[in-house]
Amino acid sequence: MVVTGGVNAQIPIENSHEPNDASTTERALTSADPQVAFVQPLADGPSVANSTGHLELVWDETGGAATTPLSYELQRSRDSAFTAPVTLYEGRDRRTFISGLAEGSYFFRVRTVVSEIEHGQWSDPVGIQVEYVDRWKVYALMCVGLFCLMATVYMIVCGTLRERKANPTIS
Repeated sequence: MVVTGGVNAQIPIENSHEPNDASTTERALTSADPQVAFVQPLADGPSVANSTGHLELVWDETGGAATTPLSYELQRSRDSAFTAPVTLYEGRDRRTFISGLAEGSYFFRVRTVVSEIEHGQWSDPVGIQVEYVDRWKVYALMCVGLFCLMATVYMIVCGTLRERKANPTIS
């Protein structure tokens, strides 16, 4: 995940297989197969606060040699156990932009995919906490701005009326 400022950290993904059907035989990815890691400059480990609701996730291969062009699968969940994951991306790009996140906690993970039955293990989850500016603070600032606008209009109108009264030739 790329967030402005911070220190580089990588979260490696170990390669093996996860059975998705007991009747399917899968070839596990070995250490010779490519591994992937999130590239994320974060100040305080694999979790970060965000006040914008958008972010860019970037991942890269960290080892191995691809014999076949790799695809990647990126998932998001509201909890770190990924009890109800949502697949956000499947493809060959190593970067995605996510926007429109509501307030709350989000966790992301990625894995390599060679075919439907050949894939790496999921990375360690990377978390983000979205917290927007407090609404009461926004309302208070809007009220101060409205007061300043009204005071400016009042001063202009009063000054104009005073000037007309003092100098009746001005229309």
